[in-house]
Amino acid sequence: MTIGDRIRYCRTRLLMTQSQLAELTGIHPVSIRKYETNKTIPQPEQIRRIADVLCVSYTAIAGLDCANLDIKEQGDFVGFIMQLQKKGLVSFTGTRDSQNKLYLEDTFRIRISPKIAQYLTIFIKNRSTTVNANGDQLEIQLPERVTQNLIAWEAATNIYNNAINSYTEPYPDDVKEGLRILADTIDKVEIEAQVNPAFVWLPNDFRSSNEPDSKGTTANKKTCEDSPIAQLLKGIFSTNH
Repeated sequence: MTIGDRIRYCRTRLLMTQSQLAELTGIHPVSIRKYETNKTIPQPEQIRRIADVLCVSYTAIAGLDCANLDIKEQGDFVGFIMQLQKKGLVSFTGTRDSQNKLYLEDTFRIRISPKIAQYLTIFIKNRSTTVNANGDQLEIQLPERVTQNLIAWEAATNIYNNAINSYTEPYPDDVKEGLRILADTIDKVEIEAQVNPAFVWLPNDFRSSNEPDSKGTTANKKTCEDSPIAQLLKGIFSTNH
């Protein structure tokens, strides 16, 4: 089915007219007719409004293929976790370093949000018993390389959010320009974190040399200040002391 076919099906199952759908969504009736006759494809914002009014999910209108969940490489998976975190479907938890900038790798976990956890019961089987737990009790540890990417991205995003919250609109021109540059840098960090293969080695000055990593070695023994994402993070941190 096309997007237009899906809109028409979902609308008619509620015995709703095109005019009623247009009124409830705030979309012009002519646009609704063009959507349903496949003359125009609605933009994501219009699809969201239509889905909300028709009491279905976004993908019920746009189709499952639009979700872009084709995970073939590490970068695809990192991007997937980023999307879940941005939508509040998972959260990050763990202990931060002595400078309160970065999560320590051996403590970093993914926690499922209550939005999803309420539908889950987890069964974990071992040789002798089965452990039954609610979804909100589940925390997930990821491979080291993925963890490093997500820690870097979370730290950069956190700095940007703190910067935004430090000012009130309307922003002065110099603040506006600074936030624009910072946002551009965050986008670059996000891209670098999804590169295949993505090795994110953090510079020595991001962690104390006496903080052990998950393998018992000190963090600075495996860091490299030459990686693109490390350089981006260093620039962000140096301008936000």
